Amino acid sequence: MGDPFRVLRFISKLLNFIAGVALTFMMLLTVVDVLFRAGGHPLIGAYEIVALAMGIVIGFGIPQTSLGTEAMCTWSSFWRGFLKGAGI
Repeated sequence: MGDPFRVLRFISKLLNFIAGVALTFMMLLTVVDVLFRAGGHPLIGAYEIVALAMGIVIGFGIPQTSLGTEAMCTWSSFWRGFLKGAGI
């Protein structure tokens, strides 16, 4: 039997990919909306679509962050350095 977290890691990477696609879509939609707005024809509903995509980005990005230990190592080393520099 292999790694029990293999399926979870796969699902997490898939959700992370979807979050990346949603983020790219948000950026492109915002750029197009700004360009069209400068021309006097804003995209109707762009704000709502970006807000929905932001929920997808945040929600689908959390599993990758939870499974990874990089963020925790970074924060712990930050606090260790901070406390050491403060003389605590």
